Amino acid sequence: MFLINQNVNSFRKARGRRLSAFLEARAAELGRKLVILDVGGQAIFWDNVSLDCVERIDLVNLTESELDSSSMTQGDVEFRRLIGNGCALTGIADKAYDVCHSNSVVEHVGLWRDMENFTAEARRVAQAGWMQTPAWEFPIEPHLRQPFIHWFSRPIQRKFMNKPEWMPNPTANERRIYIEDFNLLSKVEFQALMPEADLWTERLAGLPKSYVLSWVSEAP
Repeated sequence: MFLINQNVNSFRKARGRRLSAFLEARAAELGRKLVILDVGGQAIFWDNVSLDCVERIDLVNLTESELDSSSMTQGDVEFRRLIGNGCALTGIADKAYDVCHSNSVVEHVGLWRDMENFTAEARRVAQAGWMQTPAWEFPIEPHLRQPFIHWFSRPIQRKFMNKPEWMPNPTANERRIYIEDFNLLSKVEFQALMPEADLWTERLAGLPKSYVLSWVSEAP
């Protein structure tokens, strides 16, 4: 387990370096610091990313309870906390942000139509974007932390899922609600949500662990 955690931390650092390079390239192209919309994100995520080229990051979440209590600033970077739905970012104008970012969010928004809306909104509100999701192909389901279970039907998942510490004796109803909160995507499916985007595969022990889509919109 220690070795796995080391590997996970290693590729998270690698993801942070890759994201930093993406942001730096965008800032260089625009000739200024960036304003970022992080959909479903928290400020602590950005501890692993160089923010020298960032002016502000707006964190948008569905409810107040999902907004973390970490610092509102990191160095010279300001964080703002907003309430909103990533599938319908009403009130945000087209291309209002330089970059739209999300990390392990799209698999939580619902069914396929919801995922389509989520990615469409990400493209609409920003000139560029970076979106990550866990790989369905990886044998350990990251939310249940259980091998192979996500490759089976929902009734089997409900019956054999690991019980969360905060839900020691879940009913069948509670189990079903819990497992339907996440819907992992395969590589083909993730790319299908945004065919024009570049797709990068993160690997652990040679297996696809997660996927990242990155894109830059053409100038109008």
